Amino acid sequence: MARVNGVHHLAISTTDMKGQLAWFSDVLGAEVRALYWMHGVADTFHGFVRLNDSSYLAFVQGPANADIAPVMGVSHAGHAGGPSAPGTMQHVAFNVDTLDDLLAMRDRIRDRGVQVFGPLDHGMCHSIYFAGPEDLVLEVATSAVPIDGRAWIDPEVVELLGIDADELAAMITPAGFDGAGGAVVQPAASASQPTLGMDVNLGSYSCVANTATFSANSTFPFDFTKQPFSIGLTISLPVFTGFGRSLRLQQAREFAQDADESVRAQALQVDADVHSRYLALATAYKAITVQGASRDAARDQLRLAQDR
Repeated sequence: MARVNGVHHLAISTTDMKGQLAWFSDVLGAEVRALYWMHGVADTFHGFVRLNDSSYLAFVQGPANADIAPVMGVSHAGHAGGPSAPGTMQHVAFNVDTLDDLLAMRDRIRDRGVQVFGPLDHGMCHSIYFAGPEDLVLEVATSAVPIDGRAWIDPEVVELLGIDADELAAMITPAGFDGAGGAVVQPAASASQPTLGMDVNLGSYSCVANTATFSANSTFPFDFTKQPFSIGLTISLPVFTGFGRSLRLQQAREFAQDADESVRAQALQVDADVHSRYLALATAYKAITVQGASRDAARDQLRLAQDR
C-alpha cells in the first residue's frame, strides 16, 4: 500500500552549518552523516545528522540566507506555543523510547549549559522543551503507547474546524492505493493543489554521470563533484499570499503596539507632571501657612514686649 511511514529528513535553513552540526552532535548526540554541495543549487551546503537509520535532521546553507532576517511571530514561533506564518515550522519534537531516556536526555542537554523545561505530562506523551541555535524551538518527547485517536480527537475541535463525519472518517482511515509501478503520469498544475514549480537545467548531467560520480566517491578520501547540475525552485500555494502579508500584518501590529505604548507613556508622564506640580504647590502652600503663623507669633511677642 502506498503511504508515508515516517519523516526521512526535515531540512532547516541556516547561516551557520558548522555551528548547527556541532551543536546537534554535542548537545543531542546526533551523528553527522552527510555534508556536501546541495544537488543542483549553486554555492549551497547540505548537511545531515542521524536520528535513526531512516530519519535525519538536515540543514541548508546558501549565500542568500544571510540576507533574510528571522522575524519572531512570522518565520519563528519563539516558543512551543507561539504563532508563526502558515507553512512554517512552529516547533519540532524528537523522540526517545522511555521516560528514563527522556530524563537522561534532559541531563545531557543541561550538562551542555542549555536550559530545559519539563518533563510535562500531556497524557499522550511526556515532553521537555528547550531552544536550539538560530532561535529553533525544540522538544524531546516519549509516548508509552501509540496515540489513540479515540481519546485524542476532540469532537468540539472537530466541529469548530468544520470537519464533518465523512471527512473525519477519511482522515482517520485514508483510502488505500497500491500504486501503478510508477506509470501514473504527471498531472497538470491545478489551482486547487499546491504546486512545486521546477525549472531544471540538467546540462550534461545524466544517470550515467550520476552513477559515475557516486562510484568515484565510494571510498575515502572522497572527491565530490561540485554542482553536477542546476535547478531553480518556485512554490505556488492556493489562497496563501506569501510571507509579505504576514510580515505586513506583524509590522502593523507592532506599530499599533508602539502607538499604544507611546500613548500610555505620555499619559503616565502627564500624571507624573501633574502629581509633581501638585506636590510642589502643596509644599509652597504649607510653607506660606508656616510663615504666616510665624509672622503672627512675632507680632504677638512684639505687643507683649511693648506692653511691658
